[in-house]
Amino acid sequence: MYGCIGVKDEKTAVYVAIYLWAIKLVSELDDEQFRKVKKGLDTVQIEEDEYFVPFVPGSMNIFKFIALRDCLNMREEAHLGERYIHHYPEVNIRPHVTDPYSFVMARKAFQENFNKEYTESGWWITDLDIHQLLYPNLWEHV
Repeated sequence: MYGCIGVKDEKTAVYVAIYLWAIKLVSELDDEQFRKVKKGLDTVQIEEDEYFVPFVPGSMNIFKFIALRDCLNMREEAHLGERYIHHYPEVNIRPHVTDPYSFVMARKAFQENFNKEYTESGWWITDLDIHQLLYPNLWEHV
C-alpha cells in the first residue's frame, strides 16, 4: 500500500494525491479567494502543457487542473445546499468528479489525517453526499 491512503498501485496513489492536494487547497480558501479562483478557471493560461490559474501559485498539469476544477465545483455545490434544484432539465446536472475512486480515497485520507487542521474550512468536503458523486443520475429531476 502507498502511504496511508490504502491504494495498491502507484498510478492510483498519484491521482489520489492530486485530489488530496486540490481538496486541501480549496479548503484553505476563504469565500472571497474561492470566488476569485473559481472565476480564474475561465481565464486559465496554458503554456507547454502547464496550466496557470489566476490566484493559484505556480503551475499545474492537466490532472491537477481537473482535480482543482472538480473540487471548486463541489464546494460551490455544497455552498448552494443539498436541496437546491434547478427547474430546467438541461441545467439540472450536479457537479461530479472525473475520477470518483481517487476522489473518494482522497476524501477519506483528508478526513482521517487533516480533519482537525481544517475543522472550520473543510466543511464542504466532510459534509458532502458522496452518493451524488458516484451515482449522479439517481437523484430526482423536478
